[in-house]
Amino acid sequence: MSASFAVDASRCVRCGSCAEDCVSGALSFGPEGPRLDSPDDCMGCHHCVAICPQGAVSGWGRRPGDLSPAAGLPSPEAFAALARVRRSVRQFAPGDVPPETLRGLVDTAWHAPTGVNAQGVFFAVVAARAAMDRVRRRVYARLDETLSRPGRGPGPNDDTLRGLAEAWRGRQADGLFRHAPHMVLACAGPQTVCREADPFIALSYLELAAATAGVGALWCGLGMMALSAAEDPALLADLGVPPDHQVAYAMMLGWPKRAYPRGVERGPARAAFVTSVE
Repeated sequence: MSASFAVDASRCVRCGSCAEDCVSGALSFGPEGPRLDSPDDCMGCHHCVAICPQGAVSGWGRRPGDLSPAAGLPSPEAFAALARVRRSVRQFAPGDVPPETLRGLVDTAWHAPTGVNAQGVFFAVVAARAAMDRVRRRVYARLDETLSRPGRGPGPNDDTLRGLAEAWRGRQADGLFRHAPHMVLACAGPQTVCREADPFIALSYLELAAATAGVGALWCGLGMMALSAAEDPALLADLGVPPDHQVAYAMMLGWPKRAYPRGVERGPARAAFVTSVE
């Protein structure tokens, strides 16, 4: 990645931390301080900006004074509590989540780590219930068409999807999307190095961020089954998914209809803790 790089010589104390922490070897360190010798090797991770104790390093349009300080983080106990009380929400209140809240959640998820810092995850966000209702109706209609198509071979999830489509026709029961007002599709593009992992890591960040904002979230496996079986690439285009991107997974969002006064203890974890290897 070609990159800009600047050092404030009046602040630099020649500690060498920036060059030592440069995983791609793009930086070198000499008597006058750090230098960006190999800009094409830079992957834009910004470790050099983040690690400088004096705020002497800047680049890529970012100055140390504009960045978030490494302070005010939740305690281990607070994060453990968040992990324990997080719930999969399947009953949503009717109101929309404000656009600025959705944008804030997605912007937080954008900070999730990606392979070689490629930042190749794309988020397609259904940001209004009216739009999500149209998505719902369209997916169920397409399921009725594709599942009854003559000559179509049986799929492993066909019986489940037929049952859900029948429930929708009969009583408007939305077993696919749980009547959620919003959906986020995490997509992998051509520049996504870790195509399987990156979108899921990003959605994990999104889910935890949603919990802190009081927004309910649901990993939508049935919705993913339906989107695949519906065979409607035009729908993905209508949702803003670029043609060269692949949807990795869907997450539903909305205000929870019900509250959960307590979390659930799942531990102890199944794990092996190895202290020595022959």
